[in-house]
Amino acid sequence: MKAKTLCAAVMTVVLFAAAGASAQVAKGLVDPNVASEKELLSLPHMTAPIVKAFLERRPFLSATDLQAFLVSQKLTAQQATDF
Repeated sequence: MKAKTLCAAVMTVVLFAAAGASAQVAKGLVDPNVASEKELLSLPHMTAPIVKAFLERRPFLSATDLQAFLVSQKLTAQQATDF
C-alpha cells in the first residue's frame, strides 16, 4: 500500500512537469485540469486521440484517477510515469 501511495505522489510530480503557459502552476509544472490541447500534445506519449479523450474526461480529482485514465488509453505504467 505504501508503494502505491509513493507511486501516486511521484506520479503527481512527474505528470505535471512540463513547460506550459496558461496551465503553469509553478515553474515547469502543468495543471492537467486546465492545460490546453497544445500543452497536452507536447507531453510524452500524448497523441491527438488521447488528448481528445483527456479533455472530455476532465477534471481529474487525484493522481490515481489520472493514472487510471492514462492506462485505460493503452499507455503502459512506465509511459504514464514518463511525464
